[in-house]
Amino acid sequence: MKVILICILVTSIFPFSCNKVEKKVHIEDLNSEHSIVLNPKRGKAYTTYQIVISGNVDDSVKINYLGHPIYLNGRVSFEETNDYYGSKDFEVSFIPYKATSGTLTIEASIF
Repeated sequence: MKVILICILVTSIFPFSCNKVEKKVHIEDLNSEHSIVLNPKRGKAYTTYQIVISGNVDDSVKINYLGHPIYLNGRVSFEETNDYYGSKDFEVSFIPYKATSGTLTIEASIF
């Protein structure tokens, strides 16, 4: 019985891990736009997006995703996980704003 339960658990989790699409960008030039575009695989189901942004900047930076801008500054530690039911590309964009120095790492995934 225990073996059957483990097999069911593994097979129920495995298909979702195969559907994960993820990208990461490290930004040192805060004067240029940077984008991450995640392309869903045809015929695969996605239910969740996740964005993780970390780094340190001297002033405000602007990040756009799903049509919503967010502004971050100073020591950045941002993470959001939410519903995503789409077959369209998922884009996260860094847009130059007030910050002139620092670094950011942006990780985005859909699964």
